[in-house]
Amino acid sequence: MRIVKYRRKNRGYSAVEALVDAQKIVFSPMIFQTIGTMLDLGILKLIDKKPISANLIMEELQISEYAVNTILESAQVFGVVDCDKEGLFSVTKLGKSFLYDQMTIVNFNFIRNCCYLGASEMTESFLREKPMGLKKFYKDGDINCGNIKIPMNFITMEYLV
Repeated sequence: MRIVKYRRKNRGYSAVEALVDAQKIVFSPMIFQTIGTMLDLGILKLIDKKPISANLIMEELQISEYAVNTILESAQVFGVVDCDKEGLFSVTKLGKSFLYDQMTIVNFNFIRNCCYLGASEMTESFLREKPMGLKKFYKDGDINCGNIKIPMNFITMEYLV
C-alpha cells in the first residue's frame, strides 16, 4: 500500500479549527445544492448585476418568498452572498467564482452531473469492489452498456451565457 504524504502540516491546528472544518464538511452537500439552485434559477447571476433585495429577486424571477429567503440565508451563511444594512444582497468573491472562474465552473458541473448521485453508493462500491454508483446513471449499472447518456452541460460554462 502506498503511503500518501500530506502537504498540509499540522502546525497549530487547534481542536476548535478542526471542529469548524468538520462542520464545513458536514454542511457542504447543502451549500453545493444551494449554489446549484442559485445557478439554475438565475439568482446568482441576477445578484451579480447589482446589489438587490430579496423582494426584487422574488419579483424579477417569479420565485416564492420561502425559496428566495431560504436560498439567500444559506448562501449568506456560507459566504456566497453578503447582505448590507439596507437588505441588499451582493455576490462575494467566492460566489463570483461559480460565475466566472472556468476551473470552478467545470469542476462544479462535473461533480454535479457526473459524480454526485453515484457517490452515495461509495461504501457499497468499495465493499463489492465495483462501481455501484453507476446504477444511478445507467440502467444496467455498467458504463460499457452501449447506452451512454452523458449530460451535454456537464462541463460547459452554460451559466456564463
